[in-house]
Amino acid sequence: MEPGSPDAMKCDCDEYPFAAGGERGSPSRASTRIISTSDNRSVGARLGGFCKSRRVLGDDAYYVRIK
Repeated sequence: MEPGSPDAMKCDCDEYPFAAGGERGSPSRASTRIISTSDNRSVGARLGGFCKSRRVLGDDAYYVRIK
């Protein structure tokens, strides 16, 4: 995609481990992929809701189970 194109404006760079986690999604230690902005923001909101409801703070450890 060309920078500034309509499709490029609808995309974000997603990372795993999450940037919000203790491992911080460092590009040198993470897996990254271009995904849609709406998907990335939706997952970020769900992760934030999980952390708030479970009182996960700062560098607290938690597991990610992928089905």
